[in-house]
Order: sequence, then structure tokens, then C-alpha cells
Amino acid sequence: MEVRGRQAGSRRRMGHDVRPLMMARRVVSSLVESGWSQILLWVTVAAVVIVTITARLSGLNPPSLRPDDLIYGAVAKTDFLSLLTAPIHVAPGVLAALRVLYSVLPDPEWSLQMLPFACGLAAVPVMAGLVWRVTREGSLAALAAAATALNPLLAYYTVFVRQYPLDFLVTALLLFAAVPVFGSDRRVDGPRFTRMAAWGGLAVFVSVTSVFMSASVVAVGAGIALWREFRARTEETRSPETIRILASAAAYVGCVLAAYLLLHNRSNDLIREYWVNGFMTLDPEGAWTFLVRNVGSLLERSLPIWESAARHVPLVSPVDPDARAMQTASWPLPLMGLGLLWLLWRRETREVGLVIVVFYTACVAASALQIYPVGAGRPDIFAFPAGICLFAAGVHRVTGLLSWSRALRLGAAGVAVAFSLIRPIETPYSWPTYDRPLVDSLAGTVGPDDGIILSHGAGFLAAFYGRWPVVVEKTDLVSYGAEAGIVREKTLLLPFSRAQERAVAEFLAEVDAKRVWYLAYSTLMGRAGVLDTLEEKGFLVGVVEDNRTGTLYLASRGGGD
Repeated sequence: MEVRGRQAGSRRRMGHDVRPLMMARRVVSSLVESGWSQILLWVTVAAVVIVTITARLSGLNPPSLRPDDLIYGAVAKTDFLSLLTAPIHVAPGVLAALRVLYSVLPDPEWSLQMLPFACGLAAVPVMAGLVWRVTREGSLAALAAAATALNPLLAYYTVFVRQYPLDFLVTALLLFAAVPVFGSDRRVDGPRFTRMAAWGGLAVFVSVTSVFMSASVVAVGAGIALWREFRARTEETRSPETIRILASAAAYVGCVLAAYLLLHNRSNDLIREYWVNGFMTLDPEGAWTFLVRNVGSLLERSLPIWESAARHVPLVSPVDPDARAMQTASWPLPLMGLGLLWLLWRRETREVGLVIVVFYTACVAASALQIYPVGAGRPDIFAFPAGICLFAAGVHRVTGLLSWSRALRLGAAGVAVAFSLIRPIETPYSWPTYDRPLVDSLAGTVGPDDGIILSHGAGFLAAFYGRWPVVVEKTDLVSYGAEAGIVREKTLLLPFSRAQERAVAEFLAEVDAKRVWYLAYSTLMGRAGVLDTLEEKGFLVGVVEDNRTGTLYLASRGGGD
């Protein structure tokens, strides 16, 4: 009692009364350890999701879809058999989901936007749950939710008809499901592994990039099972689940091979040339430069811009997402490295850390084999969940070395959540288009004996907004690998080449039409030649409808209406 009194008196004399600090520390610890922390976490995540929804609503339901989105829309209008075999370079599950939404929802633009929009929003609570499973810290889970909501590339593509938010979500779900597969005793949970392998095999048909994460989990799980079996032979004990685990892994490999046979022809040299900077060279010097530049960019893009670089590219209304993605912050990279070391060091998370190592190794190997680009921009979105998880683990490790670790984590989460609530990323449907009137005007006045000439891009526009049946065919002339047209007599879909004048001349010689409609959309190549050919064949050409991306012409023979 006397010694304790002297210590307290000395602290008071030094001007440091620690009782308020100790009391505050107890309050923080009790709050974190109590059930209220879980309630507070999910209330915070719900608030982030709600604010994110309101920030992105402006991007929904534009007057018309953009040219790239029209590709997905045109394919979604075909029957299920056609979209399953469509030559476009996305998994058939994405197209099937768009087909269902287009059938059940009345608005054509809104129906196609719902899938990426919902996936981008669902990614926020899924990432919170993933980080909570890995770290058991509600504050870090809230930090992960805010980082997901503030990611520029993910936010941008939630309002466009693209597969990238779905790829992000599937990767996050697979990593979320992988955590309980590995027990703390370095065993693999057989039933969970079987379910994981089954869902991972099916996920490839929905998200092609999911194979990187599912294959990593299956490889680590099967490797651990084989290692335990090897140890069991020396210790004269056998694991009854080894055969089941290896059989599940073999079934997973079969699913991946089936997906490869179905999807391998949905790529072409043009798209590989477009993303050429994302493929790693095999010479040592070039490979090292690639790893430092591209893999570093991949990790940096996983997170929002947490520094003053955000002043140069505003957080509101990103216009060019790939240019915006070049604005990244490099200081989180050491935290990510520490997070990976922390995962590998802890017995409870060692296998999860190993899965992430195999995951990034597989991404780099795919880049070296010219299969999938790395560090190129939007193709990296599927890998962002692993980067966010590493960042949260790194914050856990750094704060764990300091006093008041839980309070520091709570403060970091508070700052991130405040950013997501006060300055959410608004994602309008940039470069708004009003191209639907072009097709409405054509469909409302074209006669059965009239001819129609569609530029290559106009094929997708007429297929999506028109009332005609749709046909999609493979082509190696464009990077997306497909061309769409309408099923109608006396209709010409111009090739994506400079031989358009000859195609128009042959078309006019074959059809007997007094009027020919020419819809020139999303291209300037060959337009002048097409108009000159029409005039040379005795047609008087006039403009019927015009906007910033396309023009509808009416060519009448002899000038008649």
C-alpha cells in the first residue's frame, strides 16, 4: 500500500495522472471485446453501403448505352444457346445473367447495369467479412469496407456493363470461403475443401479470373493433404480425408479443363496486343523491371489514393478510369509486405498467407505465358481483394507493435470510414450518349423493300435497340472478337476494314431498292467512301438524324422520298 501510494504520488508530481488514460483504454478494450463491437461494425458497413449507393445512382439508366456496353447488350438479346457460344471474351455465366435480367426487367439500360452495380456494392460487406475472418478485428473490417467503397476502378465499373465488379466479388468470396478450410492444427477440413473445390470449378464459368484464386486454394489444400499423408506413412497413422481431398482436387481440375475447352477460342491476338504492356518478358532484366513496375502497380491499385495525389485527380466523377488508376500511392506497399509476413508467421493464418502467395505467383505466371495481363489497369480489378486483405493485415501487425493497438486500429478505421461517408466516389455514366433515337427513327420509318447499311458499330446499336432478331458472329478484326447484326433481308453489315466501298457497291447491285438507309455509328472509317458510293450509284443522300456519335442517312434513288 505504501509503495503503491508513493508511485501514484510520483506520477502526480511529474504531472502525468494516468488514471483517465487507463480508464479510456479499458473502455476501448471492453467495447472491442463485447458483442456491441459486432453490431457497431455492421452498422458502419451498412452506412458505407448506403452512402455508396447514393453516390453511384447518378450513373444508372442513361439515355443510351455506350458502344462498348452495347456489345454485351446485343449478346444478351440472343437465345441462351447463342450466348453460351458467343465469341466475346467473357465467361458465359455473365452473359446468361445479363440475359435473365434483360428478360425480367423492363428498362433495357438499367437491366444490364444491375449486375455490375449489385456486385460492386456487395463487395463492400464481403470484404469486411473477409478481413474480420482473417484478423478478428472489427475495426480492420470496417477499414476494408471503406477501402473497397473508395477504390476508383471498382467504383467506376459498377455503372458500366462490364464483368470487372463480378470478378472482384467472386475472388473475395473464394478467399472468404478459403479461410475456414484450413484448421489451426494444419489440417484441411475435408467437407469444406470439397465444397470449395466444387464452387471454384463452377465459378470459372461465371468469372474466368476466379481460376487464379480457386486454383491457389485447391493447390495449397491438396499440397497440405499430400504432405500430411507423407508424414503419416512415417508415423504409421493415415488421414481418412486425403483421398477425398485429392478426388475433389481432381474434379476441380476437370471443371477447369472443360472451361478452357469452351472458352479458349474467345481471345485473339488483337486483345493481347492491346494489353501488351501487361505481359512479362522472360529475359532476367526485363522480368525484374516488369515485377517492380507492374506488380507494384497491381498492389497499389488495390487501394484508394490515401495521399495528396488525390488533389490532382478528384475523387468525384472519374472520367478516364485507366488514366486515373495511374495516380496511386506507394506507401501502403511496405504495409502489404508486413501483412503477408504476419499471415505466414501466425499459425492460424499461415495457409491463407500461402494461398495469397500462390495467387500472385499464378498471376505473374499467366502474364509470362501471355495468357492474362498484370498491372495493366482494369484487368487487375479481380485481384484487388487480396491486396486489401494484405493491407489490413499489415495495419494489424504495425499497430500490434505499439501501445494502444486497438485504439490505433479504431482510429485508422474511423478516418477511412469518414472518407467513404463524406467524400464518396460519384460514378456518373460519363460521356453520355443519346444514340437510341437513331435506331428509333430507322425502325419507325424503314419499309420492307428498303435497304439498310450498318457500320460495324451500328450493328450492335441496331441489334440492341431495334426490334429485329439478333445474330452474333466471331471475327478476328476487332479485339472483342465479335460482330453483331440484325436478321433482315436487304441488310448489309459493313466489315471492320477499308474494303467498305466495294461491299456497298456489291450490295447495291444485288438488291433492288429505291431507298437505302445508312446508319453510321461509332466510326469515321469508310463513312466518306460509303456516301460517295451511294451518290455514284445515283442516290441522293440526306441526313435524317444526327448526334455526337452517329448519323442516320437516307439515300433515295432519283431524289424521291
